[in-house]
Amino acid sequence: MNFFKSFFLFAFLGFFATACNSQAVHTKAGHGAESAHHHGEASGAATNSVFQAQLSNVTREYLRIKDALVKSDAGTAKSAAASMQLALASVDMKLVTGDAHMEWMGYLNQLKSVTETAVAAKGLEDVRQAFSAMSAPLAGAIKCFGGNDTELYLQHCPMAFNNAGGDWLSDTEAVRNPYFGDRMLKCGRVMETIE
Repeated sequence: MNFFKSFFLFAFLGFFATACNSQAVHTKAGHGAESAHHHGEASGAATNSVFQAQLSNVTREYLRIKDALVKSDAGTAKSAAASMQLALASVDMKLVTGDAHMEWMGYLNQLKSVTETAVAAKGLEDVRQAFSAMSAPLAGAIKCFGGNDTELYLQHCPMAFNNAGGDWLSDTEAVRNPYFGDRMLKCGRVMETIE
């Protein structure tokens, strides 16, 4: 009897874990099988194309931070984080409604907090920590709503942050590690492709 309760509990949790399953996310192995998914459908609500364009501006600034960190340039990374703050402030949250609105607000609150941390950071490693913290909520938002002009690659370095590991989004498949820069430029691997 407990087996059946456990089975139904896991099935129920699995259903909720797929709230953003309608996005176009592909792993290397399942790329063709997912190609019928449409970008910009979060929790069953179609996302406004203007909202997606505004989120694309946020993504572009995030990629500027990543590129600066690859070069170990804290000043440029902080400047790009300030630009990302402005891009986030320009996203019109009224363009998404219902459950999609609530999902966006969750991502927005996380992104605002970590971009503030990045802008206020004292040194390169602090900017890298903030960048790491902004990667997951931005990836989640893009998977749910769109907001990328080009294919993105979710990449992972297992050695970042004293072997705790760190993820980031890149617009190139070739790994260019923002957590180590030229010390270990190619350390990492592609975990997922987001179209």
